[in-house]
Amino acid sequence: MSSPHTRAQRRLFWPFLTPALVLFAAVFLGPIVLNVLYSFGDVGSSGQPQIHGLAHYRDAFGDHVFWSALKNTLIYSGESTVILFVPAVFLAWSLAQVRRWRRFFRVLVFAPVVVSVLVASLVWKFLLNPTWGLVDAFLRAIHLSSLAIPWLGDTRTAMLAVVVAAVWQSIGLWVVLISAGLERIDPDLYEAARVDGANKRAEFRHISLPQLWPVLRALILLWVVQAVQVFAFVYVMTPSGGPAGVTAVVSTYIYDTAFTSQDYGYAACLATIVLVLAGVLGVVVAAVLRRSADE
Repeated sequence: MSSPHTRAQRRLFWPFLTPALVLFAAVFLGPIVLNVLYSFGDVGSSGQPQIHGLAHYRDAFGDHVFWSALKNTLIYSGESTVILFVPAVFLAWSLAQVRRWRRFFRVLVFAPVVVSVLVASLVWKFLLNPTWGLVDAFLRAIHLSSLAIPWLGDTRTAMLAVVVAAVWQSIGLWVVLISAGLERIDPDLYEAARVDGANKRAEFRHISLPQLWPVLRALILLWVVQAVQVFAFVYVMTPSGGPAGVTAVVSTYIYDTAFTSQDYGYAACLATIVLVLAGVLGVVVAAVLRRSADE
């Protein structure tokens, strides 16, 4: 039987929690519910709502452009996850080994994070310009003219260029988070490993990575969910979806459908499908990472 003190605490629970729940419902759940409702209809030229039922969803499943954009989104998510976390773990581990100037190097790695996504996109678009961009100019200067290509205009490199720009802008944050995970590892584990004759490589493989995996698992899941929503880098660096549409992702396609074609009902339908697929993808990725941790 609960004590009077416990019952008093429970009575105080709801007054503190209710404002947060109301704000959450208004800011998060409300727009989702409205978007789902809009996906079943549209607004006609007279301004009156028109109900189309499942017509938008039937059109979406036959929309090859949408599924191509979804495939590009998954490609972006996969490439960016690998290109982000492999260097991020390496940088975090390297910074942990530095004794002097560690804070300076951390600030240096974190610096791109404070640059806005728009500015970072424009900077990389200028750097990769085939005529006067610094990347191709540098390659020509070191006699590698064969590698000086229109990075954003080539179907083989356009998506990779966007991924590199996005990773450059955000890697500092993930390095800091991984570094925090490394600092939580018990130093006695490393000391015991050194007594047994383990070198730095063995420490990293048998202590740091296993101990860091729960943190990495959460960070990878967060990045995958974030990567599915990529918009600014693609839209700024390749406004028309890149050569042959290789960089067109679902966010840009939904944006063009809503604000260029002004087909708001169909755009809401596509956004609802992406929301469901992102949730499923998040569950699948979490299950795979959890299973790999248990093995």
